[in-house]
Amino acid sequence: MRSLLHRLDTFFTVQIQAWPRWLRPVMKTASFVGYPYVTLGVIATGYMVVGWGVGDLRYAYAGGVIFITHGIGSLMKLTVGRQRPTTYTTKRWHLKTHSFPSGHALGSAAAYGTVALVASSHGLLGAMGALFLAVLVILIGVSRIYLGAHYPSDVAVGWLLGAAGAFIAASFLLP
Repeated sequence: MRSLLHRLDTFFTVQIQAWPRWLRPVMKTASFVGYPYVTLGVIATGYMVVGWGVGDLRYAYAGGVIFITHGIGSLMKLTVGRQRPTTYTTKRWHLKTHSFPSGHALGSAAAYGTVALVASSHGLLGAMGALFLAVLVILIGVSRIYLGAHYPSDVAVGWLLGAAGAFIAASFLLP
């Protein structure tokens, strides 16, 4: 099984990292927007503050689920202990955390995914916003592979865990 996973990781990494160099600023920007300090600090905290501010704890619960989802990912990083790819990015940025699962992919799927699920229930404009956020989550994950910070399997598992967190968080906010 590890051999198959290694072959898939290698195949998709080679394909994505062969994309044009002019995409690098786009990928760095996407990676920044997916940084856990952004997804947790802005979106999850925002939900919690709104919840307490308006007296509707459903929002606070949704924000808490996003935090918990990210915490589960962080515990998985410590438990699995998978080393990051040895690349220019990981050396230059001095990335010291483990690779599996991708915190950027997980956090963006949980945070932006929650917003997208809630938005999608608000007509055409909400659906368009949800589509934009879904594309953003995909771009954030792909950026981590393009920049050499993660293996594709790190990103895929991050997306899955984040999506699960988003569905749980959104369940507090949807009718």
